[in-house]
Amino acid sequence: MEAGKSVAVVSNENTSGYYQGEFLANYFKDKGKTEIKYLMLQGTLGLVHTEQRSASVLKALEDNGIKATQAAAPLVADYDRANAMDMISPLLGNTEFDCIIANNDAMALGAVEALKAKGMDPTSIPIVGIDATVDGIQAIKDGTLAMTVFQDANGQGYGAVKAAVNLIEGKAINDGTDYETDDTGNICWVPFEPVTPDNVADYE
Repeated sequence: MEAGKSVAVVSNENTSGYYQGEFLANYFKDKGKTEIKYLMLQGTLGLVHTEQRSASVLKALEDNGIKATQAAAPLVADYDRANAMDMISPLLGNTEFDCIIANNDAMALGAVEALKAKGMDPTSIPIVGIDATVDGIQAIKDGTLAMTVFQDANGQGYGAVKAAVNLIEGKAINDGTDYETDDTGNICWVPFEPVTPDNVADYE
């Protein structure tokens, strides 16, 4: 093993947001729409995954032919369900929007609760999250959350153990796995997976 060598076994946050954008693009294309307005619930500003999740969902929409504009400035709810509910509530009924994009499931579910509290139907627009939490999965089954993105914690743990063994044996860190690495060979990517009503049963 090379002295002092360090590697990372992680999931690419740009992929998680991109899956949200691809889902929304297909949703709106099926409805014949190529221009939409969105509300975005962001996590903690300054964190890399907040920035990457936020930017990549918009890139995916653009890449797939959807012109997406802000219905209001992004709401920074710090990945918290109650904060998201409190921040989005004042906009409901006063702002036109086609979807709600959240950096995680907790904030997406806060948006669901806010809509319900205002007597609005959360199934009438797509609300998308990330993390595939237990509550997020249930909300997809209930129809109140349109989709989420699964981050494979078990896969990350397995990949980390394999990477350690491979380093000791002088092999590539992803040897013996299906995971890809970055150009340096020092980062092993454990893929995110989109979770929709079509495959939600696989994640229960």
